[in-house]
Amino acid sequence: VDDCLYWGSDDDTETWFEDTLGKQLRINFMGDLSFYLGVHYQWSTTSDGRLQVHCTQEGQIHKMLEQHSLLDANAVDTPYRSGLPIDHIPHNGLEPSDKPELVKAYQSLVGGLNWVSLSTRPDITPATSLLASYLHNPSAGHLVGAKHVLRYLKGTVNWGICYTQPVSYTHLRAHETEA
Repeated sequence: VDDCLYWGSDDDTETWFEDTLGKQLRINFMGDLSFYLGVHYQWSTTSDGRLQVHCTQEGQIHKMLEQHSLLDANAVDTPYRSGLPIDHIPHNGLEPSDKPELVKAYQSLVGGLNWVSLSTRPDITPATSLLASYLHNPSAGHLVGAKHVLRYLKGTVNWGICYTQPVSYTHLRAHETEA
C-alpha cells in the first residue's frame, strides 16, 4: 500500500496513532486529506463542533464526460429513461467479438459509473448494477443507457456523500458545561 488515510475522534488519538505507527514503519505524514483516489474531501465543523466531511467526485465525472464525448451534452434529471427500463433494453444479437469497440467503451463507462456509485453516489447504484449485468455483451442501446446515467451525473456533479461525527455522550457533556 502506498497511501493510507485515517482520521480520529480527537487530536490526541491521531498523534498517538502517528507516533505508534511511525515507530514500526517509515512514514511520510502529508497533512490533511483533500483528494484521494479521485475523491475530493471537504472538511468542516458543524455549529455544535462535530467534524464533518463532504465527499464528491467532480473531477472523475468530468473526466468520464470528456472520455465519452458528453461535455456538451444536456444534463438529465434522473438516471432512468422514461419508458425504457434498463433490464428491457433490446439486444442486437451480435457476439462480443463482432463489436469490440462497443464492448470496450461500455465496460469503461460502466466501470467508471460503478466506482462513482461505490465511492460517493449511492443514488446511481441501482442503475449501475443493472447496466453491469450486460458487461459481457452490451448492445448500442445499453451504451445509450449508460451515457444517460452519466448525463444525470453531469447535472448533479457537486452532489456527494456527507459524513458527520456522531453526537457522543462526552460531546453533549462538554456543551452542557459551556452553557
